[in-house]
Amino acid sequence: MRACARFFFSLILVALLTEVLLAIFDPLGLVMYANNERFMMALVHDADRGYVLPSGQHHFYGWSATIDANHNRIVPDAQDGLCVVALGDSVTFGSAVNDAETWPNQFAVLSGAQVHNTAYPGYNTANVLGALRAFPHADLYIYLMIYNDDAAAISIDDVVPRGAVPWLWRYATYILPQGRAHAQQLPSEPDRFHRDIAKIMHDPRVMVVGFAGDALAQSVAGVTLIPQYTSYVSAVDGHPNGEGHRHIARAIWEVVQSR
Repeated sequence: MRACARFFFSLILVALLTEVLLAIFDPLGLVMYANNERFMMALVHDADRGYVLPSGQHHFYGWSATIDANHNRIVPDAQDGLCVVALGDSVTFGSAVNDAETWPNQFAVLSGAQVHNTAYPGYNTANVLGALRAFPHADLYIYLMIYNDDAAAISIDDVVPRGAVPWLWRYATYILPQGRAHAQQLPSEPDRFHRDIAKIMHDPRVMVVGFAGDALAQSVAGVTLIPQYTSYVSAVDGHPNGEGHRHIARAIWEVVQSR
């Protein structure tokens, strides 16, 4: 019995020490990525878009996001020019970067536009269509299509358990192939996707862009392809970092100027 107790005590101690060490020295960015589950726990339902964050400033592991009264992520350098609504998912929202680093904000700097960032992680075309309905008075909508935007909608009640998640499960989710598959792959809904995208692109104010090499973007007529960013948040997080967002903003601004 004592040997068993010593074993479990040692196991808990090793787990705690590992957590502390990863928090101090994390060259792969694993802790930051795994702890982004806190984002999903903060979401609330929205009738048009499916889910949003409550208004206010939200602090996550190594970054923060400020949400305005309309549940958009703020664009701190938005100006008084053309009214532009940015549509999309985690890349457009700016997962793991601060407000000023997102491509919608950097696009505002380049263009002098009044930009509104309506994107959220996990959004598919149904969510994007809801955002389009919720913000109907823009001069231009820019939808950055991502490879998994044809996936089924995320349920904020099911994707992450409410409350604390054991650290070992968090890290295993993002390291082990089966964990990544469970956490990230949702079934494709091609019929729903094509219905949604037809409605989205029916509005002549909508410009849809996607990354070169993205099979989904290449499959839709009328999508303008831009170069893929190559600067990432970390070795385990493929979202763009600040430089990656600058790359996206410059590419989209060039497309807008050519229209």
